[in-house]
Parts: sequence; C-alpha cells; structure tokens
Amino acid sequence: MNSQDLRQWLEVQRFRIISFTLDILTCHILVIKLTFGIRVHYAFALPRSLQPLNISDFQVLELDGNNYRLWKEKIILQLGWMDVDYAIRKDEPPALTDTSNKSKIDLYERWERSNCLSMMYIKSKISASIHGSLGVHKNVRDLLKAIDE
Repeated sequence: MNSQDLRQWLEVQRFRIISFTLDILTCHILVIKLTFGIRVHYAFALPRSLQPLNISDFQVLELDGNNYRLWKEKIILQLGWMDVDYAIRKDEPPALTDTSNKSKIDLYERWERSNCLSMMYIKSKISASIHGSLGVHKNVRDLLKAIDE
C-alpha cells in the first residue's frame, strides 16, 4: 500500500486529515484528525491490520485525593496525546499589542487555546469535593500547582 492508497482509504473512513506520516521501517502510521476543534491522534499498524487504535480514549480516572500520583501522570500523558499540553510546557507569551506580528499572534493563540483546553480537561477529571477547594486560576500551571498542594 502506498501513501496515496492510504490517504484514499482514510478519506473513505471519513477522516478529516490534518496530517499523516508513514514509518516504512515499522509499518506504522500516525494520523492527526480534527474532532470538535481538538487534534485527535490515531495510530495504525500496517500491513497486518487497518484497525485504528484511538489513543485519545486513554482512561484518566477522577482525582479523589488518594490517587494523585497516577492521576497526574495520566493527565499529563493524555494532554500530550491530545496535543494541548503546550501551556504546561511553555511560559505564557507576552500580551498582544497593536504592533504584534503574525508569529507572535499565532504563538499567543496557540498558548491560549492549549491553556483553556487543558484547564477544562483537568477540571473535568477532579472530584467535586476537591474541585471546590482549588479556587480560581487563569492558567493551567497555577491550577496544577494548586492541586499539587
């Protein structure tokens, strides 16, 4: 199967492809698909199978106070797979001004999107008893620090 055949197969499967790569040595393909504005990564093993493994369905249990270490590890892993961990890894860029160029605007928008989606995902994985004691945070790093404490 060549890359053109593979792209056609993916389109038949209704993938809205952002990008895909094929590793000839291992016969694996990684497809990045847009789902509800979030990048979803699919991995395929070829040629044995064309059945997708959706790594975005990785189970992250709700933080309940007794499972912090495992919870945090899985949260960080999941956000990385979803490609929304940028705000955790990078400092917030300077605020935009009237003179900001396109690259600064793109960088800020990437950070802002990552921050917002990461915070929403993390908050959805915290029990109600813990959620209320966290306070209000404007960025994901501060939220994670509050959870650490």
